[in-house]
Amino acid sequence: MSALVSAQESVLSETWGQKLDLTIQSSEMPLTWELDLRDKQEIMMGWTCCYRKELIDYVHQEHLEKSTGYLLKVNPKRFEYTHHWELIDHPTNFDWTLFVTLQLADIYTTYRGLKYACIEEANPLFGKRPTVNDMFFTKMAVLTPAIQYDRKNGNLNKRTIRSTNAFMAIVIGNNLNVTHRAKRTCKKLI
Repeated sequence: MSALVSAQESVLSETWGQKLDLTIQSSEMPLTWELDLRDKQEIMMGWTCCYRKELIDYVHQEHLEKSTGYLLKVNPKRFEYTHHWELIDHPTNFDWTLFVTLQLADIYTTYRGLKYACIEEANPLFGKRPTVNDMFFTKMAVLTPAIQYDRKNGNLNKRTIRSTNAFMAIVIGNNLNVTHRAKRTCKKLI
């Protein structure tokens, strides 16, 4: 009986005494090994005892990319006020009303000035003698996409629109001044 026990001890000490590494080598199992959802959840919960470091890192990276992608797909307008409320002071309704009024006033004062032979439009986008329709549609074609782009990217704030309005007020004042001088010195066309 003692011979049988010593034989068993000998076999056990040979097997367990060697501290065999039973993990699967990376050359035998590629990094692209398919994990099911349960495996990935276990890794994300911290149960990583049976997985290689490369596989664990892959699952963590995949989870990070998916969660970041999800956050980016969520309606960005939902976060507009929580994310930008301190940084962006949105233009008021009055700012927008003034902006549109000044654009129309620019067209009107330009039109009045072009009635004199000595006045030509200085803006190269319009040409030397644009019609009211040319000025209106050119302004619409240029300003609408520019405003949409700036609003989408958060670049359009109260300060920007007010600076634009101040500039347009100067342009209108110049139009009136040029027209007033032309009344005294130039021939009226129409």
